[in-house]
Amino acid sequence: MGISTDPKRLLLVSAALLITISSFAEARSDNRSHKKQFQDERYNHRSSSNRSSRNNNSSNRRNQQVNLDSNRRHDRDNRDSNRRHDRDSHKSNRRHDRNYHNSFRQYNRGYYGSSRNYYGFGHRKSYLPAGYLSLTFAGLNYYYNSGSYYQRIGREYAVIRPPLGIGISILPAGYRTIYHGGNRYYRANDIFYSWDKNRRNYIVVNNPNTLALSGPVSTASKTISQQYIYPRQGQNDSQTSRDRYECYLWAVEQTGVEPAQISNQYISNELENYQRANGACLEARGYSVK
Repeated sequence: MGISTDPKRLLLVSAALLITISSFAEARSDNRSHKKQFQDERYNHRSSSNRSSRNNNSSNRRNQQVNLDSNRRHDRDNRDSNRRHDRDSHKSNRRHDRNYHNSFRQYNRGYYGSSRNYYGFGHRKSYLPAGYLSLTFAGLNYYYNSGSYYQRIGREYAVIRPPLGIGISILPAGYRTIYHGGNRYYRANDIFYSWDKNRRNYIVVNNPNTLALSGPVSTASKTISQQYIYPRQGQNDSQTSRDRYECYLWAVEQTGVEPAQISNQYISNELENYQRANGACLEARGYSVK
């Protein structure tokens, strides 16, 4: 007995339908699996990002704390180092000052105003003594050490009589105090000083005894003050001051006459010699002297 066509067709249709349903179920299951996998991956990525961010923040906070602690230690070490350096420098300065003054007391023992403990004016050295002080006055450079003033001449340093008005903060060791006309003066190395409260310095001044000389000495001082100098080559004030002082030093060295220390017996001849030497020096440098 044979099978009819309709049941076969029905069987084929049913099989096809089952295959379709099975394929759809498998596709849906795969879709769910992919979706779940995607969700898991996204969750894992978010979790990993959050953990990485937390780790970075924690690492940054640790680094900031480490840097802050390091900076604090560095600042503390610097403060301690500066305190030690200041303390050591202060002790060193105190030792130096103590030794400096002790050496001067020993050096000037028995000193009563004479200049035997100092270099004489005109003495020259190839180098400056240790511990010298640099001074600038009227545009010129000077060097001071232990009561002596130096000026460079060529390659040497000559001991000079300091210009009037230059000042120092501490008197030389072995100085003597002199009272004249109700004023107080100080003498060291045949140089006279007076305290200037405005400049807070001891200023080099003239010998107060020469100021009291009368008669011919006053005339001599007047003659010196009436020596007029005119710059024929257009020298400025700074150059003129420099030339006048250098010619003053040269004239004193050549004649041995110091106008500030002049006395009666030198008025007639020695003062005239000084003025001729000073005028010749200035004229050779381009000035008219009257």
